Amino acid sequence: MGFIDTLKERAKANVKTIVLPETEDKRTLAATEEETVLRKFTKLSAKNVLDAFKEGDKVACDVIAQVGEMLGGTLAMFACVTDPEAIVIGGGVSKAGQPLIDCIQKYYKKYAFSACKETPIILANLGNDAGIYGSARMVIKEAQ
Repeated sequence: MGFIDTLKERAKANVKTIVLPETEDKRTLAATEEETVLRKFTKLSAKNVLDAFKEGDKVACDVIAQVGEMLGGTLAMFACVTDPEAIVIGGGVSKAGQPLIDCIQKYYKKYAFSACKETPIILANLGNDAGIYGSARMVIKEAQ
C-alpha cells in the first residue's frame, strides 16, 4: 500500500490525529486522556513538541511519528521523480537531530521505490544558517 493509499484508508477509517488544525492564537490537542507536558503551553510550537519528544513524552512521540510518516512518505514520492543522491534536512526542524531523521527514514523506506530506498537522509551542517550562507554566496557570485 502506498503513502496516498494509506492516507485515504486513514480518512475512511476516521482515524483521529493527535494534533488538530492550528488557529492563530491556540493549537488544540485532540481528545486524548494521556498525560503530556504539551498541555501546559497556551501557544504550542514545533520546538515545544520536539523538546517533549526528546524527553520521551508519549503524545509528542505520537505527533513526531505522524510528522515522520508525512515527511517520509512525501520525500519518497519526491525521490521517485528526482532520484537524489541524498536528502538534506535543514532549518529549524534539523535541531530535532537524529531521532527525527530516524523516524523520517523509517517511513521513507516504507514508501520509497526499491531503486531509491537506500537514499540517505542527513542533517544539514549549517542548520538554520543555510539560507544566510546561500544568500551571501549568490550576492558574491553576482558581484563577480
